[in-house]
This record gives sequence, C-alpha cells and structure tokens, in this order.
Amino acid sequence: MSHSKINVLLLATCFCLYGGTALANNENSQEIKSDIPKENVAPKSSEKMTEKKASTGLTPSLKKKLAPEQYGVSVGKVVPDFTLDGSDGKEHSLSSHKGKYIVLEWFNNGCPFVDKHYKTGNMQRLQEKFSKEGAVWYTIASSQEGSQGYIANDTEAKKIMDDRGIKHSTILLDAAGDAYNKFEAKTTPHMFLISPEGKLLYHGAIDDKRSFSANSVKEASNYLEKAYEEVKAGKAVSTPYARQYGCSIKQDRNKKPLASLIQSTSSPLL
Repeated sequence: MSHSKINVLLLATCFCLYGGTALANNENSQEIKSDIPKENVAPKSSEKMTEKKASTGLTPSLKKKLAPEQYGVSVGKVVPDFTLDGSDGKEHSLSSHKGKYIVLEWFNNGCPFVDKHYKTGNMQRLQEKFSKEGAVWYTIASSQEGSQGYIANDTEAKKIMDDRGIKHSTILLDAAGDAYNKFEAKTTPHMFLISPEGKLLYHGAIDDKRSFSANSVKEASNYLEKAYEEVKAGKAVSTPYARQYGCSIKQDRNKKPLASLIQSTSSPLL
C-alpha cells in the first residue's frame, strides 16, 4: 500500500476517534443545557431592571437582603431597646423617646468615611435639621477597648464633640457592644431611622456615594434624609435599605454581652 493511502486511512481513523467524541460531547452538552429549569437561568440585565416588586414594595432580592437572620432588626419591625452612657454623663434609653423619630449613627472618629461627612459639615447639618424638627439623634461609638475609635469615657466623648462641632447629638458609649449586637451594625457610618412607634423605617448607607472623598458629598443622594422626608409627608419609604459602606466596626462579634443574647422581641422599644 502506498504511503499516501496509509496517511488517508490514519486521518480518517483519527477523525472517527476524536472528531466523533467531540461531536458527541457537544451533543451531550446541548442536552444538559436543555435540562436546566428556566427559572434557574440567570436573567438578562434588561430582565433584572423590570423585576416585579412584591406587595411590600420590595423586590425579592431586596427582601432577601432584609432577612431577619442577616440583621438583628428588620424594616417594619419594632426595634430592641438599649441603655447606654452618654457624653453628657447620663444614661440614655431608646424607650424614653416614645413618640419621636430617632436616628442612630454608628461612629468611629478615626474612620475616613466618617471624617468625610464631618469635615464637610454634612453630618452636623443633618443632626441639626432632625433635632430642630423634634427628632432624637444618637451617635454611637462601638469600638472595643484597644481598637481604633475606642472612647473610654464621657470626657473623651465631649472633646470629640467639640472638635467635630457636634451640637445636636449625644455620643453613646458602646464599647461592650450591646447596641452593636442588638442592631447588627456593620460599618461606620451605618444609619438607622426609627419611627415614633418604635419601628425601623430605614437602615444602611447614609448616601449613594461609596467613597471617602469629600467632593462626593455634594453629588450624593442622601438615603437617610430622603426616607425621613417621605415618612413626614405621609409616604412609604421608597428605599428602606441601601447597602452600607464605610469602616468595619471594631468589635469581636463572637463575644456578645449577656444583654445582647436576649431575643429582640423580649426587649422591644415600646
């Protein structure tokens, strides 16, 4: 047999062995793809944009983010009470402010994201606005002893208030992590807006500019302020949760104080 015929036979054999296998694999992959349930296929970006909202006004993906197992508090639910020492040397409890809007602002004096809002005067502006309209504003320092942002006593807290120009808020000392654990605060800042009935109206980022650049404040859409204005106007909060950003709170989440082991429902605000 000539060399040319041998080469042709070898090529044909290779095609049968490898080409046929490749074709079979391709057919199998098509069969596997066709078996995937339609509801498990990731929607296109255009489909995500038109995702139907549930009767609560929240998309299914947002409802998942607000699941109770992710946070110690849930939008629409009564928040737990706590009592902490303040920069004024007094004890402060959420339950003592029944009938008022309450804002909780998680704070770390050494965090650049916190610094952004104070150096621009944005946080002080909000504190003044809310306070003048009868709301209560608490600035909570949950950094544990020995970590960045730790405030040991009311004397240190007062100095920080003077340095930052805080006139319409009280710094609450939470180094033990009581409020931090009950509310599952994540970052500084992390904002919470509570209704006069003691229910959570909003929590998450202060605005939509996830940057520590001072220039971003002017262009930002403020989630907290918008939520407050909506409820004051008798409207539903259009954005009850926005993913928080900032510095992580300097606490060991595995070491929860005894008070925080009690279920939220056993110590409601009202």
